[in-house]
Amino acid sequence: MVTKASSKASKAGSKAGEASAGLSAPLSVASVRATEERLLADRRHANELIDLLAASASAADVSVRLAATQACRALFVAWAEAGSLPLGAEEAAAEPADEAEARQASALEAYREWLRDKYDRFVAALGSQLGAAAESPELRVLALDSLMLLASAEVRLARPGAACPYYAALGASRGALGAGMLAMASAKAALPPPLLERIARAHACKLDVGLHLLRHVQRLARPQAAAADGGGGERAERLLQLLLLVTPPAEDVLPEEAPLLVPPAQDPAGWPAPARSLLQRKRHVKEFCGAWRALLALPLPARAHRRVLAALPEAVLPHGLFVLMTRHNLEYPRFYTQLYSLVTLPSLGGANRATFALELDLFLSSAGLPAYVSAAFAKRLGRLALLAPPPAAALACGLAYNLLLRQPAARALIHRPAADADAAAAEDPYVAAEAEPRDCRAFDSCLWEVDTLRSHFCPSVSSLAALFARPFTQSTPPVELAPLAALSADSLIRVETQRKLKRAPIATAPAEPPPRHAKLWVP
Repeated sequence: MVTKASSKASKAGSKAGEASAGLSAPLSVASVRATEERLLADRRHANELIDLLAASASAADVSVRLAATQACRALFVAWAEAGSLPLGAEEAAAEPADEAEARQASALEAYREWLRDKYDRFVAALGSQLGAAAESPELRVLALDSLMLLASAEVRLARPGAACPYYAALGASRGALGAGMLAMASAKAALPPPLLERIARAHACKLDVGLHLLRHVQRLARPQAAAADGGGGERAERLLQLLLLVTPPAEDVLPEEAPLLVPPAQDPAGWPAPARSLLQRKRHVKEFCGAWRALLALPLPARAHRRVLAALPEAVLPHGLFVLMTRHNLEYPRFYTQLYSLVTLPSLGGANRATFALELDLFLSSAGLPAYVSAAFAKRLGRLALLAPPPAAALACGLAYNLLLRQPAARALIHRPAADADAAAAEDPYVAAEAEPRDCRAFDSCLWEVDTLRSHFCPSVSSLAALFARPFTQSTPPVELAPLAALSADSLIRVETQRKLKRAPIATAPAEPPPRHAKLWVP
């Protein structure tokens, strides 16, 4: 495969062609089709390719851009199939018989190098079009489909072998799929719904594309790659959008039922090993979990973190990542830092508090959670319970209790001696404004907030706070969060007014009974 600059002959031809392109009249749809036919028929018209490339990138008429893009991709695929455009591994050329044959081979090689240069430029232009927020969704979908068509050609024309394994073209960073992934990951604005829907329905559902999409996510989520476009925040959001489009197969796939961008030409019994491995669920799950691990290691913005929390229970956890987090002590410091930042009064009192509470309780259930992390969450929940209205305060108490129940190391917060709640509050080393759980000094503090909440005016809150004074044992059940998340001010009032009291409070003291032998009547 040629990667260096072309020869002097090709450079001269390119410059001449570019000069003529600058003087040519704007193309129409009809002239685009006529130019395509001339280029297919005779390579002596090769310089007209420059006009098509320019029209596909910047023609004012959208219909001309569409036609020019379709013409360019069809031409490149045809030239690649004919052997004029090198895309895959090539066999060594035979030695020329004489000087004339050597000159002809040199001219042909210069032409092929020139075509490869124009192909690379076309792929780069499609990537720019795909990632540009200013482009219409129609043009971005066309760029996506064009890159996938070229990726298919790259796979078909790549020869199996040690130097160029089957399907390796899909994983190449300089390939058509790699260029498209980089463009979408580097986009400055959210990818539009029509583009995401097209990826999900037409491309990511294919086993080979989905698998290599996951591998590209892992590559692009590396710190050095994420820093290439000025930071990992926007890139993390784009990668999250793409990652949510991929679902590993539920089981191993039969060869005759496998959806593939490029099915092998052989019978299933003769498929090469890389193609057979695409049928295995375990390989897809491995790459899927690897992509999520790479993404969660990035600094996620708050809005992206909320999407992660919403997607993890159904889209991710069934495929093994949660098992690694909860059973094998796999820790994501950045993930829990972002989760810590989301524990706020609006989260505990908003319309989606039930979902948030259940997911927060789920993520804090890991047996390998560091003590400083569990202590930080317990302190934040306790502090919010002091400031929140009764429904949110009850939910915060329930979450904090379940956290201490599952994390014995964090119970030091309630066993640490203190003179009284007022003294503990005055000397509390906890830094509530610190965004990093490691640095908030929660583990040096105590849960004096619980003592204060025992005197809360709402009986539901005070009853939950009283649970912290009871022994924590292996048989102690966790607090049911769903009923607490459903509480509201009206429901609390209704519960308290319907409560049956053994002894009702009264405003005045009852009259003392008269002595047993007192005279009841005096004449």
